[in-house]
Amino acid sequence: MKKTLITLFVALVSFTTALADNDRAIQFNQLPQAAQTFLNSHFKNAKIAMVTTERDWLSQEYNVVFVNGDKIEFDSKGNWENIECKRTFIPQGAKSFPLDENGNPIKGIPRHPILEDNVIVYSNATVLGRITLAEGTVIGGNLWVTESTKPGEHLVQARKRISE
Repeated sequence: MKKTLITLFVALVSFTTALADNDRAIQFNQLPQAAQTFLNSHFKNAKIAMVTTERDWLSQEYNVVFVNGDKIEFDSKGNWENIECKRTFIPQGAKSFPLDENGNPIKGIPRHPILEDNVIVYSNATVLGRITLAEGTVIGGNLWVTESTKPGEHLVQARKRISE
């Protein structure tokens, strides 16, 4: 009996380990329809380098990596979970708000940002969601801000250095 239990335990651990690292490349058309629609709407001009899926015991996730290194993670239904745009801006409309059980945006909840005293927001900056720009914050032009700031924080674009 002891040997049987040990054998079953080893088999279960081996099976779990085999499933835990189940990343595989897939085609764009194998993404859930919601993910395809999101990408076609908000990232239609971006070139995709790789699409992968990762499956474990209870869930499946999808990852899309663009040629420029940006990355989007989707859940099993195709809803985005994380967007990492290090070299480009997150497109307008990609930021979503809480949804009710029917998938409709919840109305009547505060959605707009809070700007405290002496905050400066330069042209073409976009501030999304119910976040707080703390006192003395400066937001440079052409930036997307989706997280609250600390007092006196300055957010600006990185400068490209040209060496002579």
